[in-house]
Amino acid sequence: MTLLVAACTSPVQSAYSDQVAERLAREIRKLRKSFNAAAGGYAVDLAQSLSLVSAQNAWADKGHLLNLVASIKSDDWESAMQLDDRGRIFYFRVFLEADGAALGYLCRYVLDRGSLPANDDSWNSVARDMFTEAYKQYAQLVTRIDERVELRRQLKRLDETGYSGKSGAHKMFVHAQTLYRIGLLAREDTGNGRIYKVPAQNGVDRIKAFVEEVGDAVSLERVIAGKRFMEVAAAALDIHEASHTEDEWSDMNVIDLILPFYERVMSTGVPLCSLGTLVEAVQIDWLQGRGVVIPYDRILEALTSAQRRDPRSIRFHVDRRGRPAYLKLDLTRKAAG
Repeated sequence: MTLLVAACTSPVQSAYSDQVAERLAREIRKLRKSFNAAAGGYAVDLAQSLSLVSAQNAWADKGHLLNLVASIKSDDWESAMQLDDRGRIFYFRVFLEADGAALGYLCRYVLDRGSLPANDDSWNSVARDMFTEAYKQYAQLVTRIDERVELRRQLKRLDETGYSGKSGAHKMFVHAQTLYRIGLLAREDTGNGRIYKVPAQNGVDRIKAFVEEVGDAVSLERVIAGKRFMEVAAAALDIHEASHTEDEWSDMNVIDLILPFYERVMSTGVPLCSLGTLVEAVQIDWLQGRGVVIPYDRILEALTSAQRRDPRSIRFHVDRRGRPAYLKLDLTRKAAG
């Protein structure tokens, strides 16, 4: 995903999906890894489903956030795929929002069964059970009739046919591999294929902390609605530093904190900068650098207060619902001030 955003798509220009897929295949082959355009097509679909890029394959707000906090720092495939703390936090955040029900199920499965898959399960059976549980939970939450009908249709299909051949493995690997890359699961490669287990370093405690936060669809949706991604990430990824406290935040000028991120986003040629991108960039910076979780609302409140004090230099643009969603700074006025 990092390569796809940084090297294969644009912040402001659209592109056909097959073009992006071919570019990604070339970039990955530069890392001496076999990869074709068909596989690149799956990656483009994933980037769109994670809201990293738009349907036209230009950067979405999360694509800009990715560009701010993650990078490829090696010309070797395996080394390039090792995430630093910023990358782990970022990918935890985006997959939690897009695929949190699957991640939560697999973590509970590993805690209960000891490995993924367990000896008496196949990837097909795990995939069937995971999707069945997720669909049943969300069937109790959704209010739109068309969504309920679709969930019932999917449940019926799973009950009647399930998964066969390699379809279950293809469904599961993106979730299990994500958990491995961000450090919530360990991976072992055996003669019978890959197996995922609890990591040796505080693995049980970290997975339990994660499951307690997103143990079911209701809990997960509360985390998402409350934008509590960093709080959950801090516990699940075991990121903390006792020498720093949240009180440090009170002494900071919020504009000084967001300005480096704002300038980098605006340098890409976009007309406005997403507030969410800026807030979460600051959150990731503080969590990774200081081990401190600054709640999303606290940063947004600080920005709102700064805007009230200096409305001519700090302007908000609203979304379709009339809520502040984008920021425009008059850097000339700020410099003069």
